[in-house]
Amino acid sequence: MTAYSAADLSGIPKTEWIVDGVIPSNSFAMVYGASGVGKTFWTKDLSLSVAAGRSSIWGRRILRSGPTLYLLGEGSGGIDNRVEAWSQAHGVRRPARAIIWDGEFDVTDEDCRNAVLAGYRLHVKAVPELIVVDTLNAYFPDGDENNSTVMKRFVSGCKSLRKTLGGGTVLVVHHTRRKAGTADDERGSGALRAACDAIVRLGRGKGSDEVTVTSDKTKDDIGFDPFSLMMTAVKLDEGSSLALVTADSPAAKLARLAPKHRTALSAVADELGIKPSKGADIGRASGLKGGALTGFTEAAIAAGLMTDNGEKGHPRRLSVTPDAIAALAVPENGPESSGSPEPDRAGSPVLPDAVVSAGDS
Repeated sequence: MTAYSAADLSGIPKTEWIVDGVIPSNSFAMVYGASGVGKTFWTKDLSLSVAAGRSSIWGRRILRSGPTLYLLGEGSGGIDNRVEAWSQAHGVRRPARAIIWDGEFDVTDEDCRNAVLAGYRLHVKAVPELIVVDTLNAYFPDGDENNSTVMKRFVSGCKSLRKTLGGGTVLVVHHTRRKAGTADDERGSGALRAACDAIVRLGRGKGSDEVTVTSDKTKDDIGFDPFSLMMTAVKLDEGSSLALVTADSPAAKLARLAPKHRTALSAVADELGIKPSKGADIGRASGLKGGALTGFTEAAIAAGLMTDNGEKGHPRRLSVTPDAIAALAVPENGPESSGSPEPDRAGSPVLPDAVVSAGDS
């Protein structure tokens, strides 16, 4: 602790940001919303993007990148598809520096926190930039979340976890109340809100794919302007999943194509660029013919990634759109860790659950 004169406060560290104006670094923050609104998709987008070293997210700059730790207390069965959908939607390889802890524990338990540290260091030695706690309920100590004393214990446990790991922002995922008239409020004691440096609220209309993101609290700032994201389906080799993307972005359009059609589109773009071309040329470049070629071109046109430039009564002239070129040109990766595990250390706590890298989840 240090005393400063109000005449010269230059020695006090200024607020830094992970995502400019949205998530501060080395802080305690919360994102909340109703069940099914997309909270986990939003936090996974954030966690994976920071770990992958992407330069921006949601139209905002990522100012600090590095390893991330995601405490996954629920929904682990679909995590592999969700990470793969994110990777394909954004054209980014799954980052080995994004570490996922699969399982619940009491965050106030020191042995559990040490176990998390040991598991995290099997994959990454560096201090995490972001620690996501998904959800509060999965890592809450015994007691009532409406009790301020118990809630303060949870907050203290989260901050102790950050200290154990060496630093980083803790981002807690939480739900709204279910009582009539209070649907916009987060559940539990107000001690949680009081402890937060930043709070983000997510909203989504019934039957809508649009997710609204609103600043609910930002210390020493007026908060960011609300913005919207789109929940889009991503076709995978086996099945499909969802990903959040900026509305009408090239990435959103590309995500609508099946993997085999994305491969064909990339081949056509590489050989023909945006030049209007005959169907035969499209078939040669893509390696497709007959019904497979028709299925590919119709899907690409429907997604806004190819356009028909032919005049009525004349042969079709298909061309790849600029959006397709932009989506296909996204760099596939930022810096990654090797993911090589450290040897076990004598005396390390037994890991109660699995710890995996998003690179091999």
